[in-house]
Amino acid sequence: ARLGAAPAKQHERWPAIALAPLRRPEARSILSLCLSGLPLVGTEALAPLSELGALRSLRVEHSPSLPTPALARLIKLVRLELVSFRGCASLGDQTPGMLLSSQRLKALHLDGTSVGDIALLAATIFPVLARLHFSYTAVSDLGVTLLSKRAPALTDVSAAGCAAVTDAGLLALAVLPGLRRVDVSGCARVSPSALGLFASKRSGCSLGPANDPATTARLAPPPPIARLAVNGSARLTDFMMGSAAATD
Repeated sequence: ARLGAAPAKQHERWPAIALAPLRRPEARSILSLCLSGLPLVGTEALAPLSELGALRSLRVEHSPSLPTPALARLIKLVRLELVSFRGCASLGDQTPGMLLSSQRLKALHLDGTSVGDIALLAATIFPVLARLHFSYTAVSDLGVTLLSKRAPALTDVSAAGCAAVTDAGLLALAVLPGLRRVDVSGCARVSPSALGLFASKRSGCSLGPANDPATTARLAPPPPIARLAVNGSARLTDFMMGSAAATD
C-alpha cells in the first residue's frame, strides 16, 4: 500500500492505527523490532513503541519524513543495545540526545540522516558504544576528531560517502585503541597515501565496507509495504513490519 497521495493529517494518523498491536500487553516482551519504509509522520509517530521496555534492538529505517522530536517517545526504552535510523533523512543533530536514557547502547546507525558533527559529539554520551555508522551525512573531520578523543570504546566506524571527511579525519581515528574496522569508501577527499599511512599505523584494522552489500545498497529504500509478520512463538519476541529486517 502506498500512501503518498494521502493528505498530511491522514499520514499522521497512520502510525497510531497501523502500529496499534504494539500497545497490547503481550507486545511488551518484544526484544527486536524492525519498521522499514513506513510513512511515519508527526511527533507522535513512535508513540506506539513507548511501552516496549524489553526492546534490545530497534530499527526504524527508510522513513524520510520521521521528525527528530518523534524520538522523545523512546525515552523509556532503557535496555536498547542497537538502534538504526538508516535512511530517515529528516533526523538531525538532536537524534543521539533523544536516546540519552539508553546507556547500554552498543551500536548506532545514522546513515543517510541529516546529522552532522554535533550529533557525533552527542553520541559520545554512550559509554559502551562500539559501532557508529554515519555514512552519507554532513559529518566532517571535526566530528570524526571528536570521536577519536571522546569515544574510546569504538571498534567499528563508517564514514562512507561523507564528502567533508578528509585525510585528517581518517588519521585521527588511528588513536582509538580497539578500532577493528573503518569505512571511508566514497570519501573523495581521503587520499590513497592517507589510507596507506593509516594501514601502517593500524595493521590489524580493516579498511572498507563490512562483508555485506555495498553501502549504497544498504541505504536504498525497501520495496512498498507488503507484509506484517509476527513470529509464531508463544512468547512474542520479534516483530517485523515493512521489508525484511537486516541482520547486522
